[in-house]
Amino acid sequence: MSGTPSTVGRVDADAWRSPTATSIAVAMARSYETLTGELLPGMTGDPLTDAEIAQALFETKVGLLCHDGGADPRFIYANRTAQRLWQMPWQRIVGMPSRLSAEPDQRAGRARMLREAAGGGIFHGYRGIRVAADGTRFEIDDTTIWTVTDDTGAAVGQAAVIGAWRPVAADRRI
Repeated sequence: MSGTPSTVGRVDADAWRSPTATSIAVAMARSYETLTGELLPGMTGDPLTDAEIAQALFETKVGLLCHDGGADPRFIYANRTAQRLWQMPWQRIVGMPSRLSAEPDQRAGRARMLREAAGGGIFHGYRGIRVAADGTRFEIDDTTIWTVTDDTGAAVGQAAVIGAWRPVAADRRI
């Protein structure tokens, strides 16, 4: 399931390179490594510049999103794969309340998982149904959610790395 490359690829061409997006990508990578001792998919063991980290995470084949720490968190980052899954370009998905990425009947479970991740810093093995911009549904699986911190250790939001996904039939409920 992917967005049309002409929409997703062209509109978001440079947004992920902005200083803000780069700092979010670096914070996601560093926070994940601190919590897990592992690198995010797409990263190498080689020392990378901030710009190289931003590019590696934007281009990785897994979905990667981050929302801020507000009362109704809004997406502040979505890599190319996530944009294709949700069929939204950067300018549409970034700023969207992250709760809207899930169907209404999935939001309570999503909120519980986010609280658990906030309490322990990380949550492994999440799965749930999500809905793309055109209304098609897909299941995310093998998803890890973690608290993203800045250089001072202050929480700036939560990120998710989506390891697997698949279409969901219109009549199927989980």
